[in-house]
Amino acid sequence: MKLENTYRLEPKDTNKFQTEQVEGLLKDILESRFENMEYDATKCAALSKDLSKFIHTRVRCLGFPRYKYIIHVTIIQNKGQSLQISSRYLWNADHDRYATYTFNNANLIVTAQVYAVYFE
Repeated sequence: MKLENTYRLEPKDTNKFQTEQVEGLLKDILESRFENMEYDATKCAALSKDLSKFIHTRVRCLGFPRYKYIIHVTIIQNKGQSLQISSRYLWNADHDRYATYTFNNANLIVTAQVYAVYFE
């Protein structure tokens, strides 16, 4: 479906990306899928792709119009090491947002990030 330009340069207050709502969604998804899972490198490569598609679908169902989403999922084995993920983007700090959630158990660490960029 192709939409006509509205020339709206910012989202309405009721249509803004809700970080807390998306972080709750990420928490529910990651905890339900990885609660008792063992780390397997061959399965986790495909699982991260499938999980990012699933998260994208669920976030779009929340109904934030005119946002484009970038989903990044990282799955690593938990051996007591630390993990630092950083990202850098050029965006409008007033309208663009992100949500992130990290789940860990004795075997693995999963981090999911959702970047929402307002698009006209």
